[in-house]
Amino acid sequence: MIARTAAASLALIFLVCCESKSNSSGDTGATRARTTTTGQQFFRDATQDSGIDYVHDNGATGRRYAIEILTGGVGFFDYDSDGDFDLYFVDAMPLDEAVDRPNGNRLYENDGAGRFRDVTAAAGVGHRAFGIGLAVGDIDNDGDPDLYVTNFGPNTLYLNNSDGTFERVADARGAATEGVSTAAIFFDYDRDGSLDLYVSNYLDFTLKGHQRCYIGDVEIYCGPAAYNAVTDHLYRGTGGRFEETTESTLSGVAPGKGLGVVSGDFNDDGWPDLYVANDGTANHLLINNGDSESRHFVDEASYYGAAFGENAKPEAGMGTDFGDVDGDGDLDITVTNLEAQTTSLYLNDLGEGALESSFAYGLGSATLPYVSFGIRFLDFDVDMDLDLLITNGHVIDNVAIARPGTRFEQPDQLFEQRDGKFVEVFQQATSPNLPLRAGRGLATADIDNDGDLDAIIANNGAAPILLENIATRKGESIGLLLEGKPPRSNRDAFGARVTGEIAGKKILHEVRSTASYLSANDPRLLISAPKGHGPVELTIRWPSGDLEKITVTAGAYHTVRESEGVISKTAFRQPRS
Repeated sequence: MIARTAAASLALIFLVCCESKSNSSGDTGATRARTTTTGQQFFRDATQDSGIDYVHDNGATGRRYAIEILTGGVGFFDYDSDGDFDLYFVDAMPLDEAVDRPNGNRLYENDGAGRFRDVTAAAGVGHRAFGIGLAVGDIDNDGDPDLYVTNFGPNTLYLNNSDGTFERVADARGAATEGVSTAAIFFDYDRDGSLDLYVSNYLDFTLKGHQRCYIGDVEIYCGPAAYNAVTDHLYRGTGGRFEETTESTLSGVAPGKGLGVVSGDFNDDGWPDLYVANDGTANHLLINNGDSESRHFVDEASYYGAAFGENAKPEAGMGTDFGDVDGDGDLDITVTNLEAQTTSLYLNDLGEGALESSFAYGLGSATLPYVSFGIRFLDFDVDMDLDLLITNGHVIDNVAIARPGTRFEQPDQLFEQRDGKFVEVFQQATSPNLPLRAGRGLATADIDNDGDLDAIIANNGAAPILLENIATRKGESIGLLLEGKPPRSNRDAFGARVTGEIAGKKILHEVRSTASYLSANDPRLLISAPKGHGPVELTIRWPSGDLEKITVTAGAYHTVRESEGVISKTAFRQPRS
C-alpha cells in the first residue's frame, strides 16, 4: 500500500517543522558545534583495540520496511559468572526473501580488562532472526543470567547452562510473543521471588501490510502514524516458566507504540512500577497496586504529568531511564524523542507528581536538533550527581535529500550536571576522533572493574562504538553487587533499593538491568563519595521488603547477600593512565 496522504503529510510536516526549529540559530544537526567542553577527554573510543569486530545488519534491502530503521539492541551481562561483564549484540536480517546475507546475534567474552573475543558459536546464542532488543535476568534463580531476545516474529529465550553455553528453549517457556517486540524487562512485579517479564510491542506491522511513504517523489521510511498501536504483554514468572497475565494486570491500559521500558519504585510504596516510552502515543506510567484485589497496574502517566512532552502532546518516546537527578530521594524520569522535541526530564515530586523540566535543566535547546534513542543516567566523573549520556541518529536514512546539510548519522552527547543544570560537554561534532553514526542502543557497564562506568553505543547498519571512561574522578566509588535470597527475593535483587546519606547528600539507587533503548546494563551499583570520606552506612530494602543496614568503604565492589551482609569484597582495578 502506498501512503502519500496522512503518513506522507506527517513526515513532510515533521521535516519542515524541524528545519525551522533546528536552524533557528543558523546551524543544522550535522554541522552544529555548540559545546562547552574545555578540551578535557571524558571517554576514549576503545573499539579498535577491544577485539570487537561486529557490524550491525539492519536488514535493509531498499524496500524500507519501517522496523529496519529502529534496530540496534545491545547488552552487557556476565554470562559466564566470572565477574567480568560480557557483551551481546542483537542483529536483524533481510526480510526480502530474495536477499540472503550472513548475519546473527553475537556474544563477546570480556577478559576482565575490557578486551573481548567472539564466543558466539561456542555459547550457542547466534541464531538468525530479525532481532530487535534483549533483556537479561536469572529466571530460574540458579545463579547465572538467562537471555531473552525480542524479534519481529517469535521472541527467543536462552537458558544459561552454567558451563558457558546456552539452551535455546522452545516457545520461550511461554513468552514467545508474536509481532514486533522491542523493549523487554525482567522484574518481580508481585514480589514472589521469581522474575516476571514485560514485553513492549511496537506496531501492528506485517510484511503483507507494509506501507510506502514519500516526500515528493522520494521514498522514505514510514513513521509510526502509518500503523496501528498494539498491546504490550506481561508474563508472570513461575520459577523458570511464564504464564501470561496481560488481561488481568494491564486491563484498562491503552495500546501504545512502545520502544523503551524501565522499572523502578516511582511512588516509594515498595512495589516496582513501570515507565514505557511510546512512539507517537502517550507514554505509560504503570503504577503497581501491589497485593490489592484490583488489577495490578494502572496507567497514571496523565495524573502524574509524565504522559506528554513539554508541549503537552504525545511525542516520539524512544529510550528511557530512572534516576534521582535532583538528589531529593525519589526517582525522576528521562525520555528521548525526535528532533524538534526535547529529551524529556520529569522531576518526581516525592511520588505526588512529575514536572517536565527539560528546559529548566538545560536539556531543551541542546537536544532539539537531534533524533535521540539510547539514554543513561550515570555519574561519569564521580562527583555525587547524575550526568546524562545520549545516542542520536536520524530515522530517515536519506534525509539529506529532503534537508540538505542534515545527516542520517548524528553526534552523540554527554551532559555533565553542574549546580542543578545539565551542561553539554561532549559530542563528536567537536571530537573528530569519534566516528559519526546513527546511534540506537546504549548500554553501560564497568568493563574493566576500575570503579567507573564505560559505555557501548550500537549503531544502525554500522559498527558499534565502545567508550572507555577516562574522566578525572572528583570523588571515590563504592561498588555493590546485591544478591537476593529466594524464595522471598529474586536472586538478581532486581528492585532492591539502596538509600543513605553521604556528606549531607541523599543517596538513592535501585538495582535493574534494562533501561535506555533496547539495551541491558551492568546491574551493579556504583555510589560516589568525596575523597577520603571513610566508611559509609547504607540501608538496603530488598525486593522481599526486608531492610538491612551495611557499612562499606570506597575502592571496591562489595557482594552483599540478603540477610547475611557483605560476604566478599573485591578491590577495583587500577584505572588505566
